[in-house]
Amino acid sequence: MKKLLAIVVLGLFMSSNVKSNELIGIKLECNFNDVLFRYFEFKSSEKVRTWIGTNNSEPNKGYVQYYNEGIRFIKIYPTKEKVEDISSSLTLDRETLILIEKNLKYSCKKLDIKDIQKYLEENFKKNSEIQKQKNKI
Repeated sequence: MKKLLAIVVLGLFMSSNVKSNELIGIKLECNFNDVLFRYFEFKSSEKVRTWIGTNNSEPNKGYVQYYNEGIRFIKIYPTKEKVEDISSSLTLDRETLILIEKNLKYSCKKLDIKDIQKYLEENFKKNSEIQKQKNKI
């Protein structure tokens, strides 16, 4: 009986370790009214690379943030201390893929791309050309 209990407990520990790595490699695009975009790439069990911009803004190189993963929500923090600060933390609903930042709600979708930086640079080039054609002066 003790051996069976030990196996069950070890199994639970092992399954929780697997769960903590389930986000690694996932890339998201979060859109607020087709005006403001956030991109996320989960790099490790605690780090996420983040980009923010518009269709017409030149992409930055992204920056590192940190996250805690829950069953339903993922909390994203600007610092490793993961301080619960309403003004700077983000909440991602895993079920609906809605990202909440202060009063803004972004609709998110998974991206099936290899490199977000390259994707953003190509989109910027394309959007710049489209905008140049629309310009009257």
